[in-house]
Amino acid sequence: MVASHYTDTAVGGSAFVIDDGRDDGEVRTRVKKQRPFYFTAHPERWRVMGGKVRPDLAKGVKVYSGVHNMTKGRGGKVRGVRAAIAHKESRGRIVIPLDAVPDSHVDPGEPKSYLYQPPGRPDVTLDIYTRAFPGSTRLSCDLVRWYEFLDHLVESGVIPECPVYVLERMLDSETKKHDKAADKASSVPSFAARAKIHADAIEAIRKELDGRYEKATPVRRTSVKIEDAD
Repeated sequence: MVASHYTDTAVGGSAFVIDDGRDDGEVRTRVKKQRPFYFTAHPERWRVMGGKVRPDLAKGVKVYSGVHNMTKGRGGKVRGVRAAIAHKESRGRIVIPLDAVPDSHVDPGEPKSYLYQPPGRPDVTLDIYTRAFPGSTRLSCDLVRWYEFLDHLVESGVIPECPVYVLERMLDSETKKHDKAADKASSVPSFAARAKIHADAIEAIRKELDGRYEKATPVRRTSVKIEDAD
């Protein structure tokens, strides 16, 4: 009789679960992968948003999640996150701390952070003002709370208020754009809407400038004497 090579010992293994695109019964969002990041601001980059001059943020430091917290610059140079932050700051950028959010924007029991991951998507990191939807690739912004966040960054001193010279430069730029659009509106009516956008921006910038001038301290005066040659 030929000896059998089989034994009664079963091979090891683990349970196999078919991914049906759900997480705890909720259909997962289908947005594209997005790495964790830090918002950054530049002292001279501001925009009129929601009728007010507000800082124009960027996703300035992107992190390779799970790879020893590394990030890669535009030139392809790989750095640790701390080194990347220091590099940005050395170039005049302001790296926004993750916890620099209004208390009212944090859910009870959750850590204070402007980042979150949608259920079942550890490969996706969004800011808390960007809303994702089950089964969809669509994203939308909670503009009311986003503007509150931007204002909070300035009011709390994380970002210094917009310099007057930047406001004056913005006013000059918007005035030129408005005049150009208004001229074209006489022959192309659709430019009237564009002129209105620039007019609203001009009003917001002037309002900010007026408030700044009211608080400004005039330059120190030095008496001037004119010698009488006679």
